[in-house]
Amino acid sequence: FESVDLHMYQSFMLPRLLELICNCKDTLSQQCLLESIIGTFPDEYHLHTLGELLVICGDLHNIINTHQFFISFVNRISLYAIKKPKKFKEADKKKDLFEAFRNYIERVVDEIGEIIGLDMLLKLKIPFLKFSLICYPKKVDYAKCILEHVASVVKLQQKKSFTEEQQKNIAKLLEVAIKQFPLPVLSLSLIHISEPTRPLYISYAVFCLKKKKKKK
Repeated sequence: FESVDLHMYQSFMLPRLLELICNCKDTLSQQCLLESIIGTFPDEYHLHTLGELLVICGDLHNIINTHQFFISFVNRISLYAIKKPKKFKEADKKKDLFEAFRNYIERVVDEIGEIIGLDMLLKLKIPFLKFSLICYPKKVDYAKCILEHVASVVKLQQKKSFTEEQQKNIAKLLEVAIKQFPLPVLSLSLIHISEPTRPLYISYAVFCLKKKKKKK
């Protein structure tokens, strides 16, 4: 596929590949085809067609497991942004990449949130928060938006306790923010997150991000 340029990929190849995925009746084949698209073509192409790829993921999340694909995809774009920041910024000017990822996750929560559960939601949010902090280090509001959304979802769970896996993922989420914004008021005493009031730590992290932004 070395001879396939961005224009040919965007206008000819990708639409036909996505159509093939939608029309395919075999779920394993659908998943393999989706993964092949990401693995075969350059990340630069994916940046310019992010919306189309996320739409197809959203259309298929009731049929196949697109969540692990999403996690790998976000991590891959984050690495690309580190290696080629100029090209990432160019693509981001044309398409709001943060908004595209956010819309996808919110769609998942709205449509199948009860099915995938809190565990998977947290797993989706961790790489998304990393992406936000890597690609938009000056836009604290983006990190705040992600943490606020998690806080609202956790609050709706009305849980008196959390599983060990959920505790670990909430701690990982906050640790990502703490590493990027080292604040003395946020210690890693998140070991106490098993207490029923610990969803407030997420809200507290949001408060601290707001506070840091005001200081700047």
